[in-house]
Amino acid sequence: MGRLVGFTGLSLWPLGTIHLPLTITSHNRQRKKTALIEFVVIRHSAEHRIILGRTTLLKLGVVPSTMHGVMKFDTPMGATTVLATPPKELQCFTVIKPAEITKEAKRPRHDPAKGKEVINKRHPDQLVSIGRNLPSHIRRAMVDLLKRYKHVFAWTPTNMVGVERKIIEHKLVIKPGANEVKQNKRVQGRERSREINAKVAKLAEVGIVREAIFQTWIANPVMVRKQDGSWRMCIDFST
Repeated sequence: MGRLVGFTGLSLWPLGTIHLPLTITSHNRQRKKTALIEFVVIRHSAEHRIILGRTTLLKLGVVPSTMHGVMKFDTPMGATTVLATPPKELQCFTVIKPAEITKEAKRPRHDPAKGKEVINKRHPDQLVSIGRNLPSHIRRAMVDLLKRYKHVFAWTPTNMVGVERKIIEHKLVIKPGANEVKQNKRVQGRERSREINAKVAKLAEVGIVREAIFQTWIANPVMVRKQDGSWRMCIDFST
């Protein structure tokens, strides 16, 4: 028998194999199924006492779902379901009645602005996210580096024009012969419409976009709310 790899990050030599009858039952123990399974024995302290492989699951006729913590199998009395036992850390929740929830409990656990820095003093509203878990000296060095090269970044739509196409160019790859897609106009809310008009006017003013008289492809803008409450305008080219 060869070595086993993947349990501790190191290779382990099995102590041997043993055949034992394995019985799985429903939560009320009224339905069960038994099969003789060959187990590989190793000397290792782990959270699980046994690990069932694909061969065993197939032999038992079991259909597991790790995501939902559910395992289903068929018995002479019919199909049954086994639910996984929640980990201990998931059982240590305290139920709080609505009347017991105070203003302190309603406060967010972290400040959304925490971890963000002003890199360009001319644009104090454009904060840059820096890893909040970084050591202070690394964080400070990264902020200083970004401030030193702040002229490289586009802070306004005007800074986004004038780049030669050989350096960078966005391209939408469309399969030859594909049918043209023209979405019907989607009615936007008053706030969304105001933001769309403002953003399109700003992009058209600096020459990033231009009006198309004879449209062959039309897609409605999709407005997505940012964490700071402002809007981001996106285009869904997949439909």
